[in-house]
Amino acid sequence: NIAYNDTTCDVGLVGFDHQWVANPNSILTVASNCTTGWKMNNTAFGMWIGLNALNCTTGFSANVLTNSGFDVFAMQGNSGVGMSLSHVTNCGFANYAIEGNGSHGCELVTDVQLGLALGQLASNGGSGIKLTDTAIGCSVLSAIVKNNGAYGVDVANANCTDTQISNIYFENNFQLR
Repeated sequence: NIAYNDTTCDVGLVGFDHQWVANPNSILTVASNCTTGWKMNNTAFGMWIGLNALNCTTGFSANVLTNSGFDVFAMQGNSGVGMSLSHVTNCGFANYAIEGNGSHGCELVTDVQLGLALGQLASNGGSGIKLTDTAIGCSVLSAIVKNNGAYGVDVANANCTDTQISNIYFENNFQLR
């Protein structure tokens, strides 16, 4: 099943307090031209496959997200940040394309513990991945990071204890700060 939202909207897919407004049988969901493509607050225990945000202001915003997995997704052409995550624990993101966003591809803000694997962060206006504040216990593995406007991976202003960054292919941008 494909659910496609191609109208100007505030939020394409919303999850608050474990209540979802979406097609639960969708294999592929595309939110486009929205203020926020996906917005998940106080949400846990989900497995999401094929959720995409295209040409929104922010692709994916999460605050208090736990024990969830995301596979095969894209945040592309958003005018702001591709993904902005705060208070995220025990979550995994795999097989992703975060490309062409106006700001950072992925910004890990406060109390973030997650894994990013097997993806591409390319041609974003800011850094490919920016860790700020307390991004503790994060893993960024096997990614292609290229052609971003700032750093490939920026950890300069973060308390990043127990953070693993490995097997990253950098091309045409500053590598790691």
